[in-house]
Amino acid sequence: MCGKCIEGCYLAGWRNGVYSFEHMQEEPDFMGNDVKAAHGLVEAVCSLGSSLNKLHALGLADSPMIAWAGWIYSRNESHTQIDLTRHDDVLKYQRALRHSKESKWAEINALYPNIAKFLDNLTLQDIANTLDEALLDEIETCLLALHGNGYYTFEFVESMFAAEGLFPIIELSETAKPSLFVDHALEIFLLTEHLLHFRPLSWALRVALTVDLTCDFDSFHMAWRRYTANRVLNTLLMNRNLKGVYALASTLELNTVHAICQRNVANKHLLTQLLSVVNNCKGDTYIEPKRLAAHITSLISV
Repeated sequence: MCGKCIEGCYLAGWRNGVYSFEHMQEEPDFMGNDVKAAHGLVEAVCSLGSSLNKLHALGLADSPMIAWAGWIYSRNESHTQIDLTRHDDVLKYQRALRHSKESKWAEINALYPNIAKFLDNLTLQDIANTLDEALLDEIETCLLALHGNGYYTFEFVESMFAAEGLFPIIELSETAKPSLFVDHALEIFLLTEHLLHFRPLSWALRVALTVDLTCDFDSFHMAWRRYTANRVLNTLLMNRNLKGVYALASTLELNTVHAICQRNVANKHLLTQLLSVVNNCKGDTYIEPKRLAAHITSLISV
C-alpha cells in the first residue's frame, strides 16, 4: 500500500477550480498532518482564492513546503507583498538536514556540486533569478536520476501455472529515489521552479513526468507531478504544440489529469485537449475514463 491509494481522497477536495478540505469525505488529517500537507498543500496553493494566511489557518505552516508556497505567492501581483526572509529558518533547517550524518541527500551533494552550492547558499530570492547553464544541466540530470533515468526494469518470469507460461514483470529502476520526495520535497520543488523558469520545456522534465514512482503516504511526488505537468502542458499549449500536449498527457494517470483540469477550469482549449486524451484512455487504476470525460465535458460547457 502506498500514497497513491489515498491520493483520490484528497483530490476530492476540488470543486470547479477551488480546493477545500471540506469537500473530502474523510477528515483531512485522518492520516496525520504530514500526509495532509503532502497531498493537500500544493493543491491549496494552486486553488483560486488561496493565500499564505489561509495555509496557516489550515494547519499547513509546519511543512517546509510553506517556503515554496511563500515564493509562489510572492510572484503573484494579486497577493500582498510577502517578506520571503520569514522563511529563512526553513532553508537553514533543510540545509542542516541535507548535511546530517544519515542524510539521504548526501549522494546528491556528491554527484551534483553545482546543486549543492546553490542550495547551501540559497535564499528564496535566488529562485528563477540568475542564469547558470551548468546548474540547469545538473538539475535536469538530477531530476531524471530521481526518477530512475526514466526507465523501468523488465523481465519475463515463468508462471507457477503451466498453462500461463511466461509473463512480464515491470519494476521501477533501482536507481530511482522516491524517498527524497518526503524530507526534501522543498529542495526538489525549488530546483524545479528554477529549471521551469529558464527551460520551461526541459526534455528531462518531460521524461521524468512519464515515470510513476512508488511513494510513501507522506511523499510530495504526486503533488510534484501534478504541479509540474500542469506547468509544462500550459507551456506546450502556449506554443501551439498540440501533439506535445497529447503525448505528455497520455502518459499521466487520470488522477493527475483530473487535478490539472481543476487548475484550468477557464482554459477551454486545454480542457478540450485533455478530454481527447481521456476519451482514448482504455482504463485506469483509480478513475473510470467515462466518468472523468463526463466531468471534463461539464467544465467545458460552463
